Amino acid sequence: MTFPRRAVVRLLRALRLLALLFGVATAGGIARSQSCTLVRDISPGSAPSSPNALRCLFGDQLFFAAADGVSGQELWWLRAEGQPVQIADLRAGSGGSDPADFAACGRRVVFTAATAATGRELWITDRMAAGTVLLRDVRLGALGCDPRELTSVGDRVFFTADDGVHGRELWVTDGSAAGTVLVHDLRAGSAHADPGDLAAFGDRVLFRADDGVHGRELWRSDGTAVGTALIADLNTGAGSSAPSGLTLHDGAIFFAARDPAAGIELFVTDGTTGGTQLVADLNPNGDSSPTGLASCGDKLFFAAASAAFGVELWVRDAAGIRVVHDIRPGAAPSSPRELVAAGDRVYFRASDGTNGNELWVSDGTAAGTVMPLDIAPGSASSQPEQLVGIGERAFFAANDGLAVGLWSSDGTAGGTARVCTVTAPRGLVRCGGDVYFGGYEPATSVELHAVRDPGPNVEPVANGCAGARTLTATLPRLGQTMTMAGDGAPAGTLGALLFDLALRDPVPLPGPLPGGCAADVQPLIVVAVLIPGSWSVPIALPADPAFEGLALASQAV
Repeated sequence: MTFPRRAVVRLLRALRLLALLFGVATAGGIARSQSCTLVRDISPGSAPSSPNALRCLFGDQLFFAAADGVSGQELWWLRAEGQPVQIADLRAGSGGSDPADFAACGRRVVFTAATAATGRELWITDRMAAGTVLLRDVRLGALGCDPRELTSVGDRVFFTADDGVHGRELWVTDGSAAGTVLVHDLRAGSAHADPGDLAAFGDRVLFRADDGVHGRELWRSDGTAVGTALIADLNTGAGSSAPSGLTLHDGAIFFAARDPAAGIELFVTDGTTGGTQLVADLNPNGDSSPTGLASCGDKLFFAAASAAFGVELWVRDAAGIRVVHDIRPGAAPSSPRELVAAGDRVYFRASDGTNGNELWVSDGTAAGTVMPLDIAPGSASSQPEQLVGIGERAFFAANDGLAVGLWSSDGTAGGTARVCTVTAPRGLVRCGGDVYFGGYEPATSVELHAVRDPGPNVEPVANGCAGARTLTATLPRLGQTMTMAGDGAPAGTLGALLFDLALRDPVPLPGPLPGGCAADVQPLIVVAVLIPGSWSVPIALPADPAFEGLALASQAV
């Protein structure tokens, strides 16, 4: 593999790979010593900008709310390694519009914001002030429709709203005022169907709702009234199965729901009535109440209760479904919480009854389920929270007895440490291969910080073009071979694996790429020609430390 000369300019960064393939993309890096960087003192001096509602979209673009000391909490945007800028001041003065709930709608971003005139409504931005507008005033007047649970499905965004006439129902937008519509009045009149737990599944959204007849049950919608239907009445009649924790794993949606005979147990659905079923009655003596579902490769981790073990860590994989390890021996619960996948393991918070609530990690085996470090020694609890997985590591907030700080762990005692002196971290999110968060320092108060080079990682980035292709990549490490693999190429066609230095907003090229795709990398360097069906490409990464810091972008078409 030959790198362009200008690539070596970025030697202070960890090696990072960004790859896109028909809706799947990856990013990676190699960490050295970790530290926190003040991205910008948005509100100069000791006044806090208090960044919040941080959301990463399009792989390397961070959207958030912050106050600069002149405006209140308003809309800000940052592209990886750039400087944050305020997009628009939607509510002039110090009041602030409090933007939140950012979701991709094509290449624009839909979000909620509140003004004195409209209340909280749906807005859209193209990252320019002139292109940031009220999408539709769904509920006229100052009360607002209060949009919630914005969920991207293709180039549309589903959400729930109360227009003051139909109650809280399911809505959808295509990014236009005319295309922002009530999908279906599931519970006729002003009563609330109260849709919740929205989850994208292919070109549809799955959710729970109460139509006033079946109780709170599982529904699906393609964005039309005729395409919105009850999937299954799991707790027949007016009783509710109350589906919760809808999680995509292995091409299906797993969730917890109440079965009239088994109680609250683990279910799975493929979006059809016939394909919705109880996975297992994990606690024949009562409810297992699965929570914290986390998809981790071919494993699904979750916490569940049983009479013998209490609330412990469970896993479902090719070998079946089982308790991973009785962390707190006997019927007392260890109560795993904050489950997050990182590599082929899951990190979480639990208590073994001796060391308090601490960080744990598991590979799905009893021997591979350990507490890396007792951060708050003895029976005290460090209470790890806001866990973010990146590559094989977890970043999180924890209290070591001195302060609540930002910590990182690779699952070993030696690899678990506080990252920096910034305190009270909040809103942790990974974006463009970095970890961003709001945090406190005496000189600047609460401002936006980042951990650069947090470790080798692979993460989704963006949709390159339509199609059913998939893409995976092993972690990129200098001096080793990284393998990229995928499938789904149409029969009779050839594809290409492209590399370059950065992502860009998709642009058409003279003569379409295979499949009619737009280019997501710039400029184009063809690394390999891809055959139809499944393929894999080994890429030997140079061992030369001069390449440490190389940033690349890749797209498979």
